[in-house]
Amino acid sequence: MKGSKEGEGSMVKVKMRQAVILSILAAAVLLGGCSNNTADKQVNKEVTEPAETINDAVEAEMSSEELLREFDKVVSEAETALQVRQFIDEHIAQAAVEDADIMVRGLLDYYEKNLSAAEASVSESSLQMALLQADWPVEGDSLEQLEPPHRKLVQALQDGGYKLETQEGYIYPVVDYGSLQEYKPYITEELSGYIEVKALESDQRTASDAAIVISWDELAGRALAAEEFVRKYPDSPEYEEVLTLLERYMAVYLQGLDNTPIYDYQTLGLEEDVRASYTKAATEKPETTVGTIVKGYLDVLKAADYQVMTGSGVDQQLVPEVKAYQERLKQMIWDHLPS
Repeated sequence: MKGSKEGEGSMVKVKMRQAVILSILAAAVLLGGCSNNTADKQVNKEVTEPAETINDAVEAEMSSEELLREFDKVVSEAETALQVRQFIDEHIAQAAVEDADIMVRGLLDYYEKNLSAAEASVSESSLQMALLQADWPVEGDSLEQLEPPHRKLVQALQDGGYKLETQEGYIYPVVDYGSLQEYKPYITEELSGYIEVKALESDQRTASDAAIVISWDELAGRALAAEEFVRKYPDSPEYEEVLTLLERYMAVYLQGLDNTPIYDYQTLGLEEDVRASYTKAATEKPETTVGTIVKGYLDVLKAADYQVMTGSGVDQQLVPEVKAYQERLKQMIWDHLPS
């Protein structure tokens, strides 16, 4: 009996070991299957993800093309700048930077082509009279005082990116570049820099009625801003325009205007405030084209004992050395800028 029980015990132990082994094998198979499924999923993910990325890129590209195509349509059909501006305002935040640049430059082109029509829209005599009698600038309460048809027209111009200026009793629109600075977060630094240079003039023009209406230091600052742009962006589509602006600012800075000469009418010598501004520009910005040219001009003036003009009455004329320096101004600007 004892031997029989021992045999039965041995058989039980063998069966238990077999059950354990089978359990381990089953678990291994299950784990292996899970692992394989996970690996398969990972492989599938790795295979499908690039395709999805490519599809997304294609869709984004198509979206860009569609946006610009729609923008071109709006520009070609627009009767006012406001319609173009509204489209940009609606879409620029979602546009790629390159597309944002294209749209803003498209708006600038529209302004250039539409300016004569904008001028004609405010030329009607009753509107001119109402604007001349209004408090300036014509906005806010002053705008509300206009008759509804006039108010609607002026508001549309302003919303479209124009502002009103007056000269010699006539009202006319100009592009309000300051209003375009709201697009700075969406466009390139290059285009933003151009808008900043132009905004200096549209926010406060340099001259009116042959008189300089900003300080000499401000005038120098505008020349320096224009120089910075042309140095930084020699390949910009706006390069030539800003270079011309630099030349004009420098001409006014060194020569003055009829109603704001650089010399005293009595002594014909350089005005003290002009001399102070020249000295500041030459000493604080010696590395710039503006500073270098002004330094040379000061040397010429110093050699002439700071006399700008000579003679009397109708025989007054520029000191020859001063005249020669002024006449070489444009060439000096070109020579000092990188080719």
